[in-house]
Amino acid sequence: MEEALEALKAKGQVFEEDGAVWLSTVPYGDDKTACSSKTTVPIRI
Repeated sequence: MEEALEALKAKGQVFEEDGAVWLSTVPYGDDKTACSSKTTVPIRI
């Protein structure tokens, strides 16, 4: 999982905001960015 998140982060497709990990899905036809994970435990990306 961590390796996949790192690869997506390197491409600028994953970012952290408001304590959540977000996946930029707009380039794939979605009308808004999707939250992929929200937790009280920090996720290292």
